[in-house]
Amino acid sequence: MPAGFRLPVARLCVAVAGVCFLCTYDAYAEDPDACWLMPGLNYRFSEKRYGFLQAGWNPALRLGLVYGNFIIRPRPALDINIGSMYIDYLNREGREWTLMNGFTARIPAGPFVVENRGLVWNRFISNGNDLHFYRNRVRLMWPLKTTWHLTPYLVDEPSFSFNRGDIARNRLGGGFIVTINKRVVVDASYARQSDKVSGKLNLFFVMVTAQLPHQEH
Repeated sequence: MPAGFRLPVARLCVAVAGVCFLCTYDAYAEDPDACWLMPGLNYRFSEKRYGFLQAGWNPALRLGLVYGNFIIRPRPALDINIGSMYIDYLNREGREWTLMNGFTARIPAGPFVVENRGLVWNRFISNGNDLHFYRNRVRLMWPLKTTWHLTPYLVDEPSFSFNRGDIARNRLGGGFIVTINKRVVVDASYARQSDKVSGKLNLFFVMVTAQLPHQEH
Protein backbone atom coordinates (compact mmCIF):
# COMPACT_ATOMS: atom_id res chain seq x y z
CA MET A 1 0.00 0.00 0.00
CA PRO A 2 1.44 3.43 -0.94
CA ALA A 3 2.62 5.43 2.06
CA GLY A 4 0.29 8.33 1.30
CA PHE A 5 -2.78 6.11 1.61
CA ARG A 6 -1.89 4.28 4.83
CA LEU A 7 -3.08 6.86 7.35
CA PRO A 8 -6.39 7.64 5.52
CA VAL A 9 -7.10 3.91 5.19
CA ALA A 10 -6.33 3.37 8.88
CA ARG A 11 -8.66 6.21 9.87
CA LEU A 12 -11.37 4.85 7.57
CA CYS A 13 -11.04 1.38 9.12
CA VAL A 14 -11.36 2.80 12.63
CA ALA A 15 -14.38 4.90 11.63
CA VAL A 16 -16.15 1.99 9.91
CA ALA A 17 -15.39 -0.32 12.84
CA GLY A 18 -16.75 2.31 15.24
CA VAL A 19 -20.00 2.73 13.30
CA CYS A 20 -20.46 -1.05 13.02
CA PHE A 21 -19.81 -1.46 16.73
CA LEU A 22 -22.34 1.23 17.72
CA CYS A 23 -25.00 -0.25 15.47
CA THR A 24 -24.32 -3.79 16.68
CA TYR A 25 -24.02 -2.90 20.34
CA ASP A 26 -27.23 -0.86 20.31
CA ALA A 27 -29.16 -3.96 19.26
CA TYR A 28 -27.89 -5.84 22.31
CA ALA A 29 -27.79 -2.97 24.80
CA GLU A 30 -30.37 -4.60 27.07
CA ASP A 31 -28.06 -7.55 27.75
CA PRO A 32 -25.51 -7.30 30.60
CA ASP A 33 -22.04 -5.86 30.00
CA ALA A 34 -18.70 -6.94 31.40
CA CYS A 35 -15.18 -5.70 30.84
CA TRP A 36 -11.90 -7.55 31.31
CA LEU A 37 -8.92 -5.37 32.25
CA MET A 38 -5.82 -7.43 31.51
CA PRO A 39 -2.26 -6.12 31.95
CA GLY A 40 0.52 -8.47 30.90
CA LEU A 41 4.27 -8.98 30.61
CA ASN A 42 6.06 -10.69 27.75
CA TYR A 43 9.67 -11.89 27.75
CA ARG A 44 11.67 -13.42 24.91
CA PHE A 45 14.17 -16.03 26.11
CA SER A 46 15.41 -16.70 22.58
CA GLU A 47 14.20 -16.58 18.97
CA LYS A 48 11.97 -19.58 19.58
CA ARG A 49 11.03 -19.38 23.27
CA TYR A 50 8.77 -16.83 24.95
CA GLY A 51 7.25 -16.37 28.38
CA PHE A 52 3.98 -14.54 29.07
CA LEU A 53 2.35 -13.53 32.37
CA GLN A 54 -1.04 -11.84 32.56
CA ALA A 55 -3.43 -10.69 35.27
CA GLY A 56 -7.15 -10.08 34.79
CA TRP A 57 -9.93 -8.32 36.64
CA ASN A 58 -13.60 -8.18 35.72
CA PRO A 59 -15.52 -5.81 38.07
CA ALA A 60 -18.97 -6.69 36.71
CA LEU A 61 -18.54 -10.44 37.10
CA ARG A 62 -16.29 -10.06 40.16
CA LEU A 63 -13.71 -12.40 38.72
CA GLY A 64 -9.93 -12.26 39.03
CA LEU A 65 -7.35 -14.37 37.26
CA VAL A 66 -3.64 -14.93 36.76
CA TYR A 67 -2.45 -16.55 33.54
CA GLY A 68 1.02 -17.90 32.78
CA ASN A 69 2.06 -19.13 29.36
CA PHE A 70 5.25 -20.57 27.86
CA ILE A 71 5.46 -20.40 24.06
CA ILE A 72 7.66 -22.40 21.71
CA ARG A 73 7.91 -21.11 18.13
CA PRO A 74 9.29 -23.92 15.92
CA ARG A 75 8.38 -21.87 12.82
CA PRO A 76 7.71 -18.15 12.38
CA ALA A 77 4.04 -18.82 11.63
CA LEU A 78 3.44 -21.43 14.33
CA ASP A 79 3.35 -21.20 18.14
CA ILE A 80 2.91 -24.07 20.59
CA ASN A 81 1.87 -22.96 24.05
CA ILE A 82 1.81 -24.56 27.49
CA GLY A 83 -0.29 -22.49 29.88
CA SER A 84 -2.06 -22.47 33.23
CA MET A 85 -4.67 -20.09 34.65
CA TYR A 86 -5.89 -19.53 38.20
CA ILE A 87 -9.39 -18.05 38.54
CA ASP A 88 -10.90 -16.65 41.75
CA TYR A 89 -14.66 -16.08 42.01
CA LEU A 90 -14.87 -13.09 44.35
CA ASN A 91 -18.67 -13.00 44.48
CA ARG A 92 -18.97 -16.56 45.77
CA GLU A 93 -16.85 -19.32 47.18
CA GLY A 94 -15.03 -20.97 44.38
CA ARG A 95 -11.66 -21.21 42.72
CA GLU A 96 -10.31 -23.12 39.81
CA TRP A 97 -7.03 -24.10 38.26
CA THR A 98 -7.06 -24.52 34.53
CA LEU A 99 -4.68 -25.88 31.92
CA MET A 100 -4.72 -24.15 28.52
CA ASN A 101 -2.46 -25.94 26.06
CA GLY A 102 -2.57 -25.63 22.30
CA PHE A 103 -1.25 -23.94 19.19
CA THR A 104 -1.53 -20.73 17.15
CA ALA A 105 -1.04 -20.73 13.37
CA ARG A 106 -0.81 -17.62 11.19
CA ILE A 107 -1.62 -17.85 7.47
CA PRO A 108 -1.01 -14.88 5.11
CA ALA A 109 -3.91 -14.10 2.77
CA GLY A 110 -3.00 -11.11 0.62
CA PRO A 111 -3.07 -7.98 2.82
CA PHE A 112 -4.69 -10.02 5.62
CA VAL A 113 -3.48 -12.61 8.10
CA VAL A 114 -5.71 -15.46 9.25
CA GLU A 115 -4.76 -16.42 12.80
CA ASN A 116 -6.14 -19.67 14.18
CA ARG A 117 -5.67 -20.53 17.86
CA GLY A 118 -6.73 -23.91 19.21
CA LEU A 119 -6.75 -24.56 22.96
CA VAL A 120 -7.68 -27.56 25.07
CA TRP A 121 -9.07 -25.89 28.20
CA ASN A 122 -9.30 -28.12 31.28
CA ARG A 123 -11.02 -26.43 34.23
CA PHE A 124 -10.52 -28.04 37.65
CA ILE A 125 -13.14 -26.44 39.93
CA SER A 126 -12.91 -26.53 43.72
CA ASN A 127 -16.65 -26.63 44.48
CA GLY A 128 -18.14 -28.15 41.36
CA ASN A 129 -17.69 -30.58 38.51
CA ASP A 130 -14.58 -30.24 36.35
CA LEU A 131 -15.16 -28.91 32.84
CA HIS A 132 -13.26 -29.62 29.64
CA PHE A 133 -13.43 -27.61 26.41
CA TYR A 134 -11.80 -27.11 23.06
CA ARG A 135 -11.67 -23.40 22.18
CA ASN A 136 -10.94 -22.40 18.58
CA ARG A 137 -10.37 -18.69 17.98
CA VAL A 138 -10.11 -17.42 14.40
CA ARG A 139 -9.08 -13.81 13.77
CA LEU A 140 -9.04 -12.11 10.37
CA MET A 141 -6.36 -9.46 10.83
CA TRP A 142 -5.36 -6.54 8.60
CA PRO A 143 -1.90 -5.23 9.55
CA LEU A 144 -1.56 -1.57 8.55
CA LYS A 145 1.88 0.01 8.47
CA THR A 146 0.86 3.21 10.19
CA THR A 147 2.94 5.08 12.76
CA TRP A 148 1.59 2.89 15.56
CA HIS A 149 1.22 -0.29 13.46
CA LEU A 150 -2.56 -0.52 13.70
CA THR A 151 -4.10 -3.96 13.13
CA PRO A 152 -7.92 -4.13 13.07
CA TYR A 153 -9.46 -7.59 13.18
CA LEU A 154 -12.65 -9.65 13.24
CA VAL A 155 -12.86 -12.60 15.61
CA ASP A 156 -14.98 -15.71 16.15
CA GLU A 157 -14.34 -18.20 18.96
CA PRO A 158 -16.60 -21.23 19.47
CA SER A 159 -15.99 -23.51 22.47
CA PHE A 160 -16.82 -27.21 22.23
CA SER A 161 -17.72 -28.91 25.52
CA PHE A 162 -16.29 -32.41 25.94
CA ASN A 163 -18.62 -32.89 28.94
CA ARG A 164 -21.78 -32.22 26.96
CA GLY A 165 -20.65 -32.92 23.41
CA ASP A 166 -21.87 -29.63 21.92
CA ILE A 167 -20.89 -26.01 21.22
CA ALA A 168 -21.34 -24.54 24.69
CA ARG A 169 -20.20 -20.97 23.94
CA ASN A 170 -19.43 -18.66 21.06
CA ARG A 171 -17.82 -15.21 20.95
CA LEU A 172 -18.20 -13.07 17.85
CA GLY A 173 -16.80 -9.55 17.54
CA GLY A 174 -13.88 -7.40 16.53
CA GLY A 175 -11.14 -5.16 17.79
CA PHE A 176 -7.74 -3.70 17.04
CA ILE A 177 -4.12 -4.07 18.09
CA VAL A 178 -1.89 -1.01 18.41
CA THR A 179 1.88 -1.33 18.80
CA ILE A 180 2.64 1.96 20.52
CA ASN A 181 6.38 1.34 20.60
CA LYS A 182 8.80 -1.58 20.86
CA ARG A 183 7.76 -2.18 24.48
CA VAL A 184 3.98 -1.61 24.69
CA VAL A 185 1.12 -3.27 22.78
CA VAL A 186 -2.59 -2.51 23.32
CA ASP A 187 -5.32 -4.96 22.25
CA ALA A 188 -8.91 -3.70 22.67
CA SER A 189 -11.95 -5.63 21.50
CA TYR A 190 -15.67 -6.28 21.83
CA ALA A 191 -17.30 -9.72 21.62
CA ARG A 192 -20.90 -10.82 21.73
CA GLN A 193 -20.90 -13.91 23.93
CA SER A 194 -23.62 -16.55 23.64
CA ASP A 195 -23.38 -19.20 26.36
CA LYS A 196 -25.83 -22.09 26.80
CA VAL A 197 -25.54 -21.84 30.59
CA SER A 198 -25.10 -18.13 31.38
CA GLY A 199 -26.90 -16.68 28.33
CA LYS A 200 -26.02 -13.50 26.40
CA LEU A 201 -23.27 -11.08 27.39
CA ASN A 202 -21.55 -8.04 25.90
CA LEU A 203 -17.86 -8.52 26.60
CA PHE A 204 -15.12 -5.90 26.36
CA PHE A 205 -11.41 -6.64 26.60
CA VAL A 206 -8.62 -4.14 27.24
CA MET A 207 -5.20 -5.80 27.23
CA VAL A 208 -1.98 -3.84 27.67
CA THR A 209 1.19 -5.93 27.29
CA ALA A 210 4.69 -4.73 28.08
CA GLN A 211 7.67 -6.36 26.40
CA LEU A 212 10.49 -6.80 28.90
CA PRO A 213 14.01 -6.00 27.65
CA HIS A 214 15.82 -8.98 26.18
CA GLN A 215 19.57 -9.31 26.36
CA GLU A 216 21.05 -10.76 23.20
CA HIS A 217 23.46 -13.63 23.70
